[in-house]
Amino acid sequence: MVMVLYSDFACPYCTVFAQEVEPQLEDLVADGTLRIEWRDLAQITETSPLAAQAGIAAGNQGKFWEFHDVVYAAADPQAHPDYTEDSLVDFAQQAGVPDLDRFRADMNDPATASAVSEATNHAHSLGIQGTPFLIINDAVIAGYRPVDYVRATIAEQATNAS
Repeated sequence: MVMVLYSDFACPYCTVFAQEVEPQLEDLVADGTLRIEWRDLAQITETSPLAAQAGIAAGNQGKFWEFHDVVYAAADPQAHPDYTEDSLVDFAQQAGVPDLDRFRADMNDPATASAVSEATNHAHSLGIQGTPFLIINDAVIAGYRPVDYVRATIAEQATNAS
């Protein structure tokens, strides 16, 4: 089963989701029940698109989820973090991205910026305005919900699918 997660690295509720809910879904990911697919909806702060571009750059080197974990671990769930190129390179280094020069080049590539912009436009075309926003099979969770709610939705969708 796939959970599509629309998120923004500068979104406080996305930070809470990443810090409190996602770790409690790892058993479902590990046993093959669940696959989480990230979608950028980078719109909350002026630096949201740059952070999304950094995520893509990390992903180009196979380190997206490690980058995701480092960025969200550092974020204050009560705030909207501002990102700079240098802070994002620091996060990439902490996440084990091997080639930081390539990371910086990919992050600043106009094609990467265009991909982030297109992802945001696509989310808006689907009527998705805010983050976090989850699609689990036929279920939609708009906004932050605690782990029990998310796990119950996953279980319900698994039952419906079988």
